[in-house]
Amino acid sequence: MELRRYQTRTIERVELLWKLGIQSVCLASPTGSGKTTMGAALARGRCVWVAHRRELITQAAERLQSEGLDVGVICPDVAPRPDAPIQVGTIQTLLARNVRPPADRLILDEAHHYAETSEHWSSLLDAYGSAKLLGLTATPERLDGSPMGDIYQKIVVAATYSELIEAGHIVNCDVYAPPPDHASGGWAIDPVVA
Repeated sequence: MELRRYQTRTIERVELLWKLGIQSVCLASPTGSGKTTMGAALARGRCVWVAHRRELITQAAERLQSEGLDVGVICPDVAPRPDAPIQVGTIQTLLARNVRPPADRLILDEAHHYAETSEHWSSLLDAYGSAKLLGLTATPERLDGSPMGDIYQKIVVAATYSELIEAGHIVNCDVYAPPPDHASGGWAIDPVVA
């Protein structure tokens, strides 16, 4: 796989942190920067890749397979391949089937969805206590505002939007929105009251 310079730098940083004894790393990078590509480069040995939506599982499995890796998929309507060294599955299926494939590395896609305080997530994390953990996200913050330090010891920022735009990897976006309604402070102007 041909990697961009920031992707190579990020992969090296994650590997270095793991070598230094940091067990869990959150890789934060904007949408379109190739988080799946970077994750695929870090999926070595026996690895479990977890996501919460089927389309993310499909994307990850296809990317890993395109790199020649032997991949099994754990989700409904897919024949299991438990002998494959890399397993990609939905968190829901792993929990419902009580399946914990052996792994030296655990990759959590959309890392901001996982929380140590959740009984379900923590049971998965407990099963992989000695594995190196990698979280992938474009938004390293949770909707409820709780910190992500309960799972991740370090964060590695691969690139910023401005860096990616400047390098031509993504384009600046145009934002369209309805004009603000200054007359009444909201959408409903002079609503009819019955």
